[in-house]
Amino acid sequence: MKHENKKQISHIDLAKLRTDLQTIMNEIDSTPAELLDAYSPHMWLRLQKTTEKVATAINAVRLRLSGKTCDEIAGQLGLSKWQIAGYLAWNTMLQPGWMPQSPKRDLKKMVSEYAQIM
Repeated sequence: MKHENKKQISHIDLAKLRTDLQTIMNEIDSTPAELLDAYSPHMWLRLQKTTEKVATAINAVRLRLSGKTCDEIAGQLGLSKWQIAGYLAWNTMLQPGWMPQSPKRDLKKMVSEYAQIM
């Protein structure tokens, strides 16, 4: 079945992203640590975990593009080879045109095969 309506990733407004990130950093830098909880401990924890995952994924992809293997990246980032292969597979899945559309895939098999070639 051919997909005629491919969902495209919307334009990324890097200026807004920078502004939003700067707003967050300004708030962290200007608020005494004991008052950060006034905003919501749950919100700050969620932000921290999300930011950590995004930063790790960015690092994994950049290291792979620099020529490192999944094993090398895993050792450098302190993660498993499977986690690195997952970040790389997820990145290619989200990039239009990076990989051709195909029928439903077995994700575990795909990640395993991807990790083996890295």
